[in-house]
Amino acid sequence: MSDRRPEQRRAHFRLLYPEHERPKIETSGHQHEVIEIAEGGIRIVVNRSDTMQLGEPFDGDICFHDARTESVAGEVLRLEGSLAVIKLTTGLSLHRVMVEQSYIQKKYPMFIANSQKKRP
Repeated sequence: MSDRRPEQRRAHFRLLYPEHERPKIETSGHQHEVIEIAEGGIRIVVNRSDTMQLGEPFDGDICFHDARTESVAGEVLRLEGSLAVIKLTTGLSLHRVMVEQSYIQKKYPMFIANSQKKRP
């Protein structure tokens, strides 16, 4: 038997939020739910009235559960139905990702483990 681990496919840990715990991001007068964060990117719910284009600049302020905000900036990397993946050039700090992970893990102990199992 080998004790080698499978190759890591992502550069950063991604944190998926339970639906009722999603932070909000304010951008250009619009508000979106953030469904997933990482140091290098975020995934958001796109409102029906918004028209986003691939490569379009994106910036905004994310408000987290503790009322703290972090500014992010980047560009639209992918559009997936009603979701947009934003690649960040000015991203979230590792500290913020860890604070959020700790919060979700304490409040929903099985959520992170279950959400990691569902990923390809």
